[in-house]
Amino acid sequence: MATNKKMEQEVVSKLENCLKELKIKSETKSNPDESIIFGKFALDKAKYRIVIHLQNEDYTPKTMDTGQLKLDDVAKQDCAQTPNLNFQASHSSSRSYSQDEGLKIKKKFLEEANKLLPKLKR
Repeated sequence: MATNKKMEQEVVSKLENCLKELKIKSETKSNPDESIIFGKFALDKAKYRIVIHLQNEDYTPKTMDTGQLKLDDVAKQDCAQTPNLNFQASHSSSRSYSQDEGLKIKKKFLEEANKLLPKLKR
């Protein structure tokens, strides 16, 4: 393990030196699991960014594979009651009024809109 870490540090150091030779300003951030080298430079009025991410291939992030998501009862209830598009589509035809009432509402709306239309044309 110590030799792996030493090797990683050597790789990071060599990459930093390569960027310095090319006159590219860079900075490095490291933690026990990974290292990131970030640099920027401009060439013929074009800007470039370099990002080098060094990480062990077998590394598993702490947020991965945590098992089944544990939700309390309130959160489960919220998830169960939150409508999605399928729910909305399946319940879209249900109305709180009859078809006749819907036609009356539509007719009244059109009458009021027609009364306002001449006023808007002025």
